[in-house]
Amino acid sequence: MARLFISYKREEQDYAFALRQWLIDAQGWDDRDIFVDRAHLKAGKIWADMIFREAESAEAMLFLASEASLDPESFCYRELRHAKGTVIAVTLHGLAPNDARLERALPYGTKARQIAALDAGPDLEPFRFTSPIDGAPGYKMLSKQQVESIGGTLRDLGVAPNSFAWTPDALGPFRGLEPLTEGQEALFCGRALEIRDGVKRLEEMASRATEQALIIQAPSGAGKSSFLRAGLWGRLRRHGAFTPLCIIRTPFGAISHPQWGLTAGLAALPSAAHSHAALEDRIEADFAGLLAEIADADQGQGGKRRTLLLGLDQAEEIAALEGDAKAEFERLLTRIAALPDELDLRLVLTAREDSVAATRETLIDAGLPD
Repeated sequence: MARLFISYKREEQDYAFALRQWLIDAQGWDDRDIFVDRAHLKAGKIWADMIFREAESAEAMLFLASEASLDPESFCYRELRHAKGTVIAVTLHGLAPNDARLERALPYGTKARQIAALDAGPDLEPFRFTSPIDGAPGYKMLSKQQVESIGGTLRDLGVAPNSFAWTPDALGPFRGLEPLTEGQEALFCGRALEIRDGVKRLEEMASRATEQALIIQAPSGAGKSSFLRAGLWGRLRRHGAFTPLCIIRTPFGAISHPQWGLTAGLAALPSAAHSHAALEDRIEADFAGLLAEIADADQGQGGKRRTLLLGLDQAEEIAALEGDAKAEFERLLTRIAALPDELDLRLVLTAREDSVAATRETLIDAGLPD
């Protein structure tokens, strides 16, 4: 399945082919990661069903919006209705970016990024391509600024091959049995659909007040920690609706552990303005005030606070806590449960399948919504 699906009317295919070629040549995309035509499909397949599956599975859809493509009877309109990832809409032939039909055409709950006219402006340049259908050369006059905006948006979404950088080191890209972590997003692969669905699930949760936690469950050894740390978390850090705080673990101190405690995680944030000792004191004495400062320092458009996210890796360890470690984790949960409504904090946990029920009970007992 391709990561990017380009939806267009057949008579506007040269725009799609020019964008595809630029992504390959200038942005490092692999041809297989961009779906532009049913020529991608294997012979003998039911092409309409397969195209809709490609549209549903893609992490992002680039929709070339025009009078023709916004006709509900057009095939590309039906493709758009199957989109489950983020939609990037560009306009053609004078269609207004704020055309109400475009907003109505988006599937319910789908997030859209808007790019202005692709075929107008003072910076039009010829973008050359080789047709993926018959190999014929061609070109299309496109706005350089808008083409580069598309590339930037795909990078920001975390779906482009150049979204995350990795500096080669002595260990190389193969980490053995050690889980991948933040900073190693470029090494994490094979879970694109799950990452897309995880982001979408959190978007849905953020629109409701009744769900406090997303639990990522799988058998032991399935890669839950890598999925959270190197797959999902980096994508959430780029998301306009979320402020990811950090990912903690509970043994030896959910607040105070020098590597996996909340204090260490908050100290690593770009907005951190306190020493470790001061942060730990604030967590214990003024947790709500501390989170308000962090949320205000990372406000979204219009000065609106984003949803705060706190990761909890290997939540099955909760059941084995005792002594000071148990007391520290319980204090943290008590503080989370007491946060005022204006601070929207959600938890993202990983847990073995056989521990999910016990984990949920622990959270509920602490006063968090089910």
